[in-house]
Amino acid sequence: MTRFSLLIVLFSTLLAGCVPESSPLDRTSGSEEAALPLPPRSEDYEVSADKWGYVNRDGELVISHQYDEARDFSEGRAVVRRGGYWGYIDREGNTIGSLKYRGAWSFSDGLGRVQSYENGKYGFVHANGNLAIPFAWDEAEDMIEDRARIRLDDSYGFIDSSGKLVIPAELEAAANRFTGGLAFAKKQGQYGMIDRQGKWVIEPVWDRLYEPSGGMIRARQNGLYGFLDTTGRMIIEPELESAKDFSPEGLAVIQQNKVYGLIDREGNIVVSPRFGYLRYAGDDRWLFRARDKYGAIDATGQVRVKPQYEQLYPFSEGLACFQRGDLWGFVSVDGEERTEASYGLAWSFNDGLARVINYYGFAFITPDGDVVLQLRQQDVRNFSEGMARVQEY
Repeated sequence: MTRFSLLIVLFSTLLAGCVPESSPLDRTSGSEEAALPLPPRSEDYEVSADKWGYVNRDGELVISHQYDEARDFSEGRAVVRRGGYWGYIDREGNTIGSLKYRGAWSFSDGLGRVQSYENGKYGFVHANGNLAIPFAWDEAEDMIEDRARIRLDDSYGFIDSSGKLVIPAELEAAANRFTGGLAFAKKQGQYGMIDRQGKWVIEPVWDRLYEPSGGMIRARQNGLYGFLDTTGRMIIEPELESAKDFSPEGLAVIQQNKVYGLIDREGNIVVSPRFGYLRYAGDDRWLFRARDKYGAIDATGQVRVKPQYEQLYPFSEGLACFQRGDLWGFVSVDGEERTEASYGLAWSFNDGLARVINYYGFAFITPDGDVVLQLRQQDVRNFSEGMARVQEY
């Protein structure tokens, strides 16, 4: 077995190419079904033999390998763990306050969400590490649009950045964040949409509502789907057997007779349902599958990327990573292969660079495939605010 083949086998057991990274401490989805994980007791955490640190975009190790776990930088702070204790560091590697929390999450809207070991409750800290909102909540989400969802017992409400309970914990379920000033909520078994003061903008009369997307709100009633605008006005009657959210381009995937097509905001069919698989992929493209191969169409249904790949992931910065055989490469929105299938694994472009595994290990490449950074580390993650977390051998 060649060294490159060995690298592929090794990293394939640890990572999935182009799949978004997640962890027990990452932000949950917008659905109440995504329960917030409870970090275990401090003695249940493993002390890693291979520590994490951070490199800058020149590949210089600017924060040494010293943490058992680490997260991306957000608002100038990164979540790290030593042993069973979580906390924050700044870009110089200075600890903010101390590592003392049962759980810590990335900063959002100037606040970091943390969980106490003393009572298991959730609160928030300022960027300087001082407590901003006391540990009073059974569960909490990140602060977004000056609102954070909280749970008391089995009910949900929202607090603002001062810790004031602006929407009482009287909801059976709620979105984990506001989007454009709206959040879906559940009361007496039905869903509606509330504003930031808790007023019902759309009365709770629906079997299910979803986050606003593309200026529209997907709704389900009696097993069928339709769409409302953000004032609650019915735009597309709930007569669709299946539907996905509207894209920024103003189109939504719908299903008819077990095949998929696209509709516009008025409900007009713009791409006739004829695909067995259809998924929005960013950059005005939708992935489809034909004869077990993946390609992409545009908003008119024209094939722009031929179905020739075992895997094809959403576009980012005009490029998508694809799999051919056991190797990965990148293709443009118009089907031009910008790099050959030559990487053991590949991830989406972010801030002009993509992370790949080549013959020598982890590397960052330009859209033309030029290697700008080669790193000899056991694990490497994407750059965030000019820093990438890396794990030593």
